[in-house]
Amino acid sequence: APTQASSALAETAVPIGGGSFTIGDSLSQGFAFFKANAGASILFVIISGVIGATGVGALLIPLIGINFMAGVKKYRNNATPFDVGQLFDFSHAVDKIVGPLVVGILIMIGMLFLIVPGIILALMWAFLYCVLADRPGTSFTEAMKFSAAVTKGNRLSIFLFMIVCSLLAFVSALPLGLGLLVAIPMIQAAMYCAYESCKGN
Repeated sequence: APTQASSALAETAVPIGGGSFTIGDSLSQGFAFFKANAGASILFVIISGVIGATGVGALLIPLIGINFMAGVKKYRNNATPFDVGQLFDFSHAVDKIVGPLVVGILIMIGMLFLIVPGIILALMWAFLYCVLADRPGTSFTEAMKFSAAVTKGNRLSIFLFMIVCSLLAFVSALPLGLGLLVAIPMIQAAMYCAYESCKGN
């Protein structure tokens, strides 16, 4: 039916974006998520570290990170508490694993060409994880286009946001790395909050 076709097109269309975010608000919302889901958030960091240390298991880190952001989305939408079991959702696993790997390789190649191209690509695709968490079933190539569209007009803010988050992670790592148990999930949640603001939610 025409109505169903129009609805499907609207769902798959790449957005224009048009929203914006502030670093302070995003970090505040990220910390609010952590406070409400502290235990599960800390387990997310521990599980990621253990799996990453196994070598081949490190390939699952992107999937786990995307699933964590999907948990952030559920919490923001209807206050559903984050469940550690969500980290092991293997639906659409190929896009969740291959997408970040491809983007990482392209950014590294860009970094080889005077660094600037790599930074530009990193900013364009900064929301790749967020898109894959927000739109299950989206191919990673479509997610790359979606991220590029949503970040348009916000890339300077995203660049500054990344610097702030890097400094926050560095400071958090000083006390035997224990601060990272808070900083990592908080930053991940804050990134998703920034994405939602940029796409106009």
